[in-house]
Formats: sequence, structure tokens, C-alpha cells
Amino acid sequence: MSELPEALCHDSELLAGLQRYMQAREAMFATSRTVSISEMATTLAHEINTPIATLSNLVQGLKARLGRDPSIAPDIMKALDSAGEQALFTSDVIKRIRDYTQARAPSREVLVVRQLVDEAASLLDWYFRLYSCRIEVGESIGRCQVLGDRVMLQQVVLNILKNAADAMVGTPMEHRIIQVMSEVHGDRLRIIISDFGPGLHDARDTLFTPFVTSKPEGMGVGLNICRSFLDLHGGRLWLADAEDGGCKSIIELPVHEANVA
Repeated sequence: MSELPEALCHDSELLAGLQRYMQAREAMFATSRTVSISEMATTLAHEINTPIATLSNLVQGLKARLGRDPSIAPDIMKALDSAGEQALFTSDVIKRIRDYTQARAPSREVLVVRQLVDEAASLLDWYFRLYSCRIEVGESIGRCQVLGDRVMLQQVVLNILKNAADAMVGTPMEHRIIQVMSEVHGDRLRIIISDFGPGLHDARDTLFTPFVTSKPEGMGVGLNICRSFLDLHGGRLWLADAEDGGCKSIIELPVHEANVA
């Protein structure tokens, strides 16, 4: 963790908030770490298997072509056989690693979305104060419910709220507002988190590209991890430019119960 500003070190309330945040994060680390490793393993498997498959096809094609020429030395054909076998072996190793690191299935409990958002925002209270951000939660969220894993979904909301705060570092303080609202579309609930940062611009095409990030301390897998969490819940995640400037992140999940009496 980077050194905290002096002002933060002398503010006991901020430090208490930071402590609560770190304690809660500890509870989420096991799940987050598992999915992070799984996400990276899956990404690497995809990225590496593609050239391996190409090499395997090239070797097979070369063998077929050279096999028709009786002047080709047997050692060359044997080397091509070995190359093909090694490509298949490498592909199999990658598959076993990916299978071994598959993330656990999420637990299932009824979650009130407003509580989920409030809990995530509470964990980041110290962060919002540090960067002079404030959060506005719309009445539209009400008491909508989803069925899912509290730790996973809380991590999704927390990560996106933190991204929104990070995006507004260069925004005038009076405009550093994170807006949270929801919309129900049939049996789907959308949680929309908007900021007043610079918007997507050139980052649009690389948002979900693994290991590409504009943050010096980032790994570029955060959004992929969030998307993996939501995939496990039958949901999805996408980002778009907000109507009033900035960026909006849309979390979509199946509705468990649209309203609670």
C-alpha cells in the first residue's frame, strides 16, 4: 500500500473508515483471489492456445506436404512428429491449469440491492472523502432484490464505485459526484453507476482487454473479474459514455423480486 497523505494520518475518522474497509476486504480476498487467478488462467489459456493451434496446424500441413516427397529425410518427418506432439502436450497442460483454477460457484441468498450498494459505499467512505467525492443513490433502487453471492456482488459494486472515484481525480471538486440508480427491464435489473470524469474516449476498445490499464498500480483485470462474477450470476456488465459527460457502468442481473412489501 502506498504511503497515506499526512492529512489522512491525522484524521481518526478517516483512519477508522480505512480500517473497516481493510477488514471487510480481508473477508473478500479469498473469493477475489480465486477468481483473479481463474480469470488470468482463462485469459492466458485463450491467448496461448490460439498460436499453439496455429503452429499445430502448420506442422500437420507441412507433414502432409513433405510426406509426398520421397527425398525428404526420415529425421525431418520425425522432428515434425515431435513438434506436433509437443504442441498438443502444451495445449493439454494449459487446459489442466485452467480447469484446476476454475472459480467456485457462487452461494445463493436473497440480497436487497439498496443494502448491497450502501454496504459497498460505506466501505469506500474514507476513499470518497480522501478524493472529495460524494455519492448520490437514486430512489429508483428502492428495495429491489437479486439472488446471489453477497461477497461477489459487493466486490463488483465496490470495484466500480472505486473506478468512478478514480476517474474524477481531474474533475473540479464540486462536480465529483457518483450517481447510482436502477432500472427494471422485465425480469432484469440494471444498476447504473455514473461519474463525471473524462469519459471512455480511446479506452473504449480496451476496457476488457486483459493486462491493459491506465493505472500505474493496476493489472488490467479488474473489469474482467467483475464480468466473471456477473457471468456466474447470469448477469452482465458493460460501460458507456454518460449523457451528461463521464462514464456509466451498467450492472445487469436477474431480478429475484422487483419490490418488497
